[in-house]
Amino acid sequence: MYEDGIMIDATLTQVYQAVGAGGTDTGATGYDGLLRYQVALDTAKLGLWSKGTINFTGLTGWGNPLSSEPGGIVPVNFGVMYPAPFENGTLLSEYYVMQMLPNEIMLMAGRINATDFVDKNTFANDWHNQFLNVEFNNDLLLGEFLSFSTYAALLDIPPPKVAKGLSIAFAIWDPETQPFDYGGVWENVGVGAVVEYKWNIGNGLGGSVTPFFLWSSKEIGRAS
Repeated sequence: MYEDGIMIDATLTQVYQAVGAGGTDTGATGYDGLLRYQVALDTAKLGLWSKGTINFTGLTGWGNPLSSEPGGIVPVNFGVMYPAPFENGTLLSEYYVMQMLPNEIMLMAGRINATDFVDKNTFANDWHNQFLNVEFNNDLLLGEFLSFSTYAALLDIPPPKVAKGLSIAFAIWDPETQPFDYGGVWENVGVGAVVEYKWNIGNGLGGSVTPFFLWSSKEIGRAS
């Protein structure tokens, strides 16, 4: 199917946790599962147009995970954030078109988990392989500006099109649409920019800095 332009992938994650000591409920246990399934269509191989993909992501979550029992202020398991925080169910969370433009510039538009592209810190967007605790993943302030499934458009300009080692990405999104709001809210707008600069001082010693800037016409604190 890959040679014909159709790519299918699925990931199953199951988590069992218990409060060993302390917290608000010592000995409490929790279990949850998340099935993530993805389909990507290569528009060139399908005979449509060149350098494009059409992408779909579905999520099915179930279980009864730990919430306040450990005593923290953030979830101890990032998986409970999908398909929506502490909600069981099935969601078509992403459906978008990704198009490569001249000079390796990338354009995306549709229903997107924009945090995958806005938050580029070392520990973000990889809870399967790194820290499970939400506190050590995405910047929690992002929740005031956008959800994990909203309508958005992104433009990514890679180095050296801007300057050596420097890349810039721009985004615009609906800041109030939540995962199960298929129709969108469309009452406010959010915009942002991500600047990433990488350098290497030799002998394999490199570094990077990634500031990002977000603005929303929605009043902070009105996020659900």
